[in-house]
Amino acid sequence: MNKAMASWKKEDSETIDQRNFTLPPTWTPASESRFAPVESINDVFSSGPERQLARKFISFSESADQMIVLSSFLLADREIEDALLAAANRGIRVYVMLASEARLENDDSEEPFDKHVIDQHKEMLARLSGHVLFRSAPHFHAKVLLIDPFDAGSSGILLTANLTEAALERNPELAVELTSAEVEQVSNLLRWAMWETAEHEKLGPEEQFRPVKPLGMVDYPELANGIVATTEQEQSIHECAMSVIDSAMDKLLVSSFGWDLNHPVVQRLCERAQEGVKITILARKRAASMPALLALRRAGATVIGYKWLHAKAIWADSDRAVITSANLQTQGLDKGFEVGVHLSDTRSEWLKYHLESWVAQAPKSLQIAPLLGSLIGKVEVWDQPQFKEVEISEEENINLGKHECESAEDLEYRPEFPAGPSIPTAHQRYYRWEVTAPQLKPKSKPEHRKEKNKSRQSTPYALPVFREPDGRRVVAIRTRDQLQEALSVKVQVQADAIVVDSGAEG
Repeated sequence: MNKAMASWKKEDSETIDQRNFTLPPTWTPASESRFAPVESINDVFSSGPERQLARKFISFSESADQMIVLSSFLLADREIEDALLAAANRGIRVYVMLASEARLENDDSEEPFDKHVIDQHKEMLARLSGHVLFRSAPHFHAKVLLIDPFDAGSSGILLTANLTEAALERNPELAVELTSAEVEQVSNLLRWAMWETAEHEKLGPEEQFRPVKPLGMVDYPELANGIVATTEQEQSIHECAMSVIDSAMDKLLVSSFGWDLNHPVVQRLCERAQEGVKITILARKRAASMPALLALRRAGATVIGYKWLHAKAIWADSDRAVITSANLQTQGLDKGFEVGVHLSDTRSEWLKYHLESWVAQAPKSLQIAPLLGSLIGKVEVWDQPQFKEVEISEEENINLGKHECESAEDLEYRPEFPAGPSIPTAHQRYYRWEVTAPQLKPKSKPEHRKEKNKSRQSTPYALPVFREPDGRRVVAIRTRDQLQEALSVKVQVQADAIVVDSGAEG
């Protein structure tokens, strides 16, 4: 660009402040605290990389003298499979209650299992068949291990976890060792469920699951000693959850994989939050749970999210608690086959420790309407019906490029800004652009003023006027100090624009 045109260039910028933009509900970073969790506190366990829960499970299996009864949605953990097989080879009777294969492949209420987990589960069936009696039904969701359940030295564990490697090592899960009185109650319940409600059975290694009918000989047990259940006959987990929630004085900790906004238990949690009870919700970040989690957050609860959380428990500062296999939704609290244990002893305090340790290092917290300016870094925005990962920065620089204005007096030209994303990603958007004045086009023809006398001679205007090849009439100038006069000539001759004649230095 020659010197004449250099003076007809203007660089400009503008900053759009977006810090007060209100985002939709957003999962934001909650805590940077990271520490090795304690997986075992006396009789209450959490999952983890040390596999202390799995080791307890295996240790119990190795101690069996007569019988092992296991109930799990599915089984896909090689070490546990080995322990069951070793027990069977020692002459121990092993009974395993599972969900049907059809439910594993097409389940909406439980977490979607990876194909390799389902494949491993099926390999387990082939490997253990002939050694273990399998009974299945689509409603079997309870997670329990019982050792010699009808002997004086019985023992057992109630879990929230399915017996897979991921559940026992990766997912936040819970388990509690049962007392002998609790084992007796669960034993009676599982015996009834196995013989009166199972739909399929698998015995030999070459056999497929075959349909079975109720035995008709095992009565439904009357539950006591803190054992609660969801069956066709009762919904005592539902009742126990309500009772624990209502017992809270100032504080509740609640963990669940599944949440149903319209369920009475979730509605009661909202009411208690509105009453001023400090409620902390631990949940897995799932689209299906968002209506309930948003309602809880709006009611005043703190909602924290984990990618893989699957534990189900409620703790109240009345020193009462419940650990259960049931999600906080109709399929779990009102339908299906679930088992839980009501804790009112020191195990309640140990459960509290596990839940509080998860809260202390929670990766995400749910905010209803955060201001963009309050966030930085990666967040997950609820862009209904899905989550959208957004990385928020302090500033976004946008170069709008070079623009030629219509007329030389329009160097203040502001180009149209492109529409930003529906969810802004920067506190401020910094736009910059460059504007240059239009130049006289080649092959433009000069125009002169025609005199109103008989000579019909033409004389030039105060500043040159040209007709450009496209028919546009323009006033040509060379220096900025000619601009004011050019404006007058432009009006006088009704020109379309003022242009720069860069043919000479200015």
